[in-house]
Amino acid sequence: MGHRSPVATAASSPPPVTFRGMPSTSIIGAIVEFYQSLPVATPSPPSPPVPILFDEVPAKDGSGNPYKPPYVLLKDNGTTPSFQTFEYEVIETTDFTFEIYALSLAAADAIALGIRFGAGAYNAAQGFDWCTSLPVTGQTIETILPPKQRRMTDTTRTETIGYVFKVTLDYSVQALRTGP
Repeated sequence: MGHRSPVATAASSPPPVTFRGMPSTSIIGAIVEFYQSLPVATPSPPSPPVPILFDEVPAKDGSGNPYKPPYVLLKDNGTTPSFQTFEYEVIETTDFTFEIYALSLAAADAIALGIRFGAGAYNAAQGFDWCTSLPVTGQTIETILPPKQRRMTDTTRTETIGYVFKVTLDYSVQALRTGP
């Protein structure tokens, strides 16, 4: 009895979903849009949303206060094209990392689960694991491979916050280039 992957094929996957307006033209932009549609980013009160930041954490939040966890930092680790046929079909692999910061390891793990699975089962593709639809134009998502995951304390430790815990999720997105 063979293992059946929960991933749909590109031919049977639905068209990209538009989450807050027009689809992005970059995978990283689409990742931010998709993240913002997940329950972890839009929880029910009294839980506050977990914001996503790109590349680095600002020193202060919008109110002028020092930025404090929980938050998610998105790191773009680059895109590599590979030619698949003589018709110049290109599969682009984009690698990215979610760095999740929280005041407890349990909170960081809960945010990681919300990113990986959304509000669904592990194989329902409602989060980033096995996702085949991102709001992106010019590319068809083949798959988002489940992540390498690491847990650690961050080097940040202050008198008022204490230890900051970090969980990282390293993903790869494989997409067929279909236009500019």
